[in-house]
Amino acid sequence: MVVHQLTLREARRIAVHAQLLDRPRPTDLVDVVERLTFLQIDPTAAIAPNADLVLWSRLGSSYDPADLVKAIEHDRTLVETVAYIRPPRDVPAVIAEVNAAESHPFMAEWLVQNDSFRRDILALLETSGPLLSRDIPDTSVVAWPSSGWTNNRNTTKMLEALAHRGQVAISGRKGRQRYWDLPERVYPPRPSRAGPRERCRRAQRTAARLRRNRPTLRPGQPEREPLRGAGW
Repeated sequence: MVVHQLTLREARRIAVHAQLLDRPRPTDLVDVVERLTFLQIDPTAAIAPNADLVLWSRLGSSYDPADLVKAIEHDRTLVETVAYIRPPRDVPAVIAEVNAAESHPFMAEWLVQNDSFRRDILALLETSGPLLSRDIPDTSVVAWPSSGWTNNRNTTKMLEALAHRGQVAISGRKGRQRYWDLPERVYPPRPSRAGPRERCRRAQRTAARLRRNRPTLRPGQPEREPLRGAGW
């Protein structure tokens, strides 16, 4: 196997380019999210929400937050999952990873104890969705205990657990509150290719994008340094 050794300058250029922070600027919002693979959602807005800051830093003054809302809630060219915005084609692989992983024992037990609560939520969404979490009755058998802010927030905890597992989906927002619905009403229809094979395809697509869009590197200084974190 050939090992390519880069100067720190070349490594920095690759990192900046991979994050779409060089010129020319990208021009398409959905393409930016696909190339970054996801946007993290953080409702804290000291200046603006995190997703808006990331897109503005890539797209520049042409970015309008309303375009992101339109892409998620109307065009469905992007979807909101718990804490992230993703391309729809990646969602089956993300859900498969959660379902294939071993659940935390406490969470697994809590879900079993509250299976009737899960069924109540799915039945209500089927007949009345989309709904805000405050409009979904808490019929939990066992409350969610926590020493933090999630203590006794049973409905939100159940909805997020179901969303991670692909049983419900976030269809939009009212301010900072999320609308919940059945996934087949939110995610675009597509063949189910979840699992290891789809995860491999996702990694291959990311690698192909990096190769296709990598910057042209010119020879640097004669002495080349091995890559190290310090000094980047």
